[in-house]
Amino acid sequence: MTSMDTVSGAQLYIRFLKLVQGVQISPNGKDLTPPEMHLLEDVALRHFEARPYTVSEALALQHQGSPATLHKRLKRLRDWGLLRFEQHPSDHRTKYLAATPLTIAHFERMSDAMALALKS
Repeated sequence: MTSMDTVSGAQLYIRFLKLVQGVQISPNGKDLTPPEMHLLEDVALRHFEARPYTVSEALALQHQGSPATLHKRLKRLRDWGLLRFEQHPSDHRTKYLAATPLTIAHFERMSDAMALALKS
């Protein structure tokens, strides 16, 4: 795609990246670390797919760190209001991760940035 009238996929993606720089979540004035953002993205994916996501499943993400490190990250995201822990209605031993309105609003802003990148 070398025509002046077309935009390459790379150019489109760079445009999107520039637009989302102002969309980052900064709870308490602190930016999320990449691993925290990845966990939040995992929770949001499951939320929008209507697939329950247990804390145990998240703690098993070995490529993201040890279970203790992951638990610390999940607690931090919860403390910042970016996710909630919910108990299973019939099995109180099982806890689920749930997106909060703040998290959903963040991904709505990301979607707006994508739409703007496509328009430009």
